[in-house]
Amino acid sequence: MSPESKEAVLETWRRNEIAQATHRVLARRGPAGLSMQAIADEAGIAKGTLYLYFEDREALLEHAVDATFGELMARLETVLLPGRPIAETLPETVRALILFFDEKKDFLRAYMSMRYGDGCAEDVRHKRRKRTHYQSYLKLLAAAFGQAAARGEVKPQDPDRLAALVADGISAVLLRRLDERPPRPAEEDVLWISELLLRGLLVPGRNS
Repeated sequence: MSPESKEAVLETWRRNEIAQATHRVLARRGPAGLSMQAIADEAGIAKGTLYLYFEDREALLEHAVDATFGELMARLETVLLPGRPIAETLPETVRALILFFDEKKDFLRAYMSMRYGDGCAEDVRHKRRKRTHYQSYLKLLAAAFGQAAARGEVKPQDPDRLAALVADGISAVLLRRLDERPPRPAEEDVLWISELLLRGLLVPGRNS
């Protein structure tokens, strides 16, 4: 491994460690406690070292959020597999999303408060749609729906529009769960969302 590549690996590792520290501080202390000093203390490094990797707190926070949703995408990629029946794929996708949001709820609540405040739902949706990970998620969903239609499992649909509709519907429930204390049991929402969607999508007689 060349010296340059070793440096690149070290920088990636360090940035990810800082991102994890940011995640923990925001989840534990909330927006008011998210300072560069608190993050440095959590990461076990000097405050000045943070500025070697991130211009300011805003850049650091966005990197932490990107890393968090990158983790979610890695989980979804293990569920939205080519050729898998949509009657299996869709419930597992809903389950993966709900469990992830439940695991990260403190971080996500704090982030939503910082980023959107009392902003309208359309602002939240617009900003979410611009994220690379969200676009990748939509592509995976659209591919799953397109393949299911080609196999005759679901009614013919525009897969891209269907993916957008399903993703927005699930997201609305995920955001509602962040506000609920405590939220509805996860499996209840998994079954409710899955059954509701599948009833409208599946071709009668093709799926059990």
